[in-house]
Amino acid sequence: MTKVVKYPNHKVVLQKASIDSFQIYIPLSIIGRENVHESVLFNTIEYIEETSEIIKEKRNKLKVDCVGYSIYAYVRNKNTNGLVQEELVILLNAKFLESPKYFEGITKDNFPIIFNQLIEKKVLSDKVNYAEFIKHSSVTDLDVKQDFKVPSEEWDIIRKATKEFKRLDGVASIPMYNGGKGNVGFQFNNRERSTMYKPFLKGYSKEVELNTKSKDFKDAYLSDVDLTDLRRIEVQVKDKKHFQSFGVKDNSLETILNLSHKELHEIQCKIFDKYKPISFKEEKVKRKASEKLDYKSQFIYEVILQKMASDSMSFTTASIWAMNVYNGDRKQRYALKKTLSKLSNHYEKKGFNILSNTYSFASKTKIFQYYKLI
Repeated sequence: MTKVVKYPNHKVVLQKASIDSFQIYIPLSIIGRENVHESVLFNTIEYIEETSEIIKEKRNKLKVDCVGYSIYAYVRNKNTNGLVQEELVILLNAKFLESPKYFEGITKDNFPIIFNQLIEKKVLSDKVNYAEFIKHSSVTDLDVKQDFKVPSEEWDIIRKATKEFKRLDGVASIPMYNGGKGNVGFQFNNRERSTMYKPFLKGYSKEVELNTKSKDFKDAYLSDVDLTDLRRIEVQVKDKKHFQSFGVKDNSLETILNLSHKELHEIQCKIFDKYKPISFKEEKVKRKASEKLDYKSQFIYEVILQKMASDSMSFTTASIWAMNVYNGDRKQRYALKKTLSKLSNHYEKKGFNILSNTYSFASKTKIFQYYKLI
């Protein structure tokens, strides 16, 4: 059930997935070059004065500083099957709403507010047709977010549990501290390197972030909001192909704004599943389906697994225990060491973390289920 937290003059809906930000692209031929801020239409050119030889040509980018956030826009050339057309690119986020509606995220109902902000800040002229803008804009780098009220002790359980998440090749797990101000969270990959196979996932204290990095915005627009224990989970959908992998027909702005909270939540859960450890049931199936071991290795393997379960050890710690308790001669100890090394590789190939001191993730899934993360 969706939780609603009431405040003096408004309410913030929690545990409901919504859109936090995205980039939009719209052809200049649709809105007209004369209807965009003139600074983005010109390039900065470096050249040799004597010969007029161009050294570097750089697209100008527009930055409009607002209270607690900035608007960024630029023009790029898009080549489609040899046809080059200019597109206006704008980074939009929920801060454009400049009110507690920020927590609602970007929706089809409040997008007119954002559109009017672009006109008011002179990014677009008032001659741009709203319906045409919606119809012809496309979306990339969509951030889906969910806000939660999570007490510190429960957030600590979630944060520690993510240490046991899958480690996809080339994707680092990044603990978050926010300049030493206590914003302990977790992050997998980053927005710049994010792909549909290795997506961006982040969990952090929204309370700390709004009281530090976004304090100007908070003071201007969220002064009545009780931010105590407010946490946020964010995931990113990178591009059209990524959208289609979730069953979304295309990445048009019209399509994206019509996604329901349920559809956005399903997208978030599927991205979470990319990193979530396998369940206890899946774990048992995977063990049975794994490559066969010779009987001696299988016996040692079962002893290690039993030690992990009884003493809450990691595979690595249980292997060290085995070496310490074994009284064989030098040759026998060397043979055991080789077997343990082989079993360690065997364990990792099945998707398990050899450094995790929890035999199964199952005991910790309840808190993720409670907050509807899985």
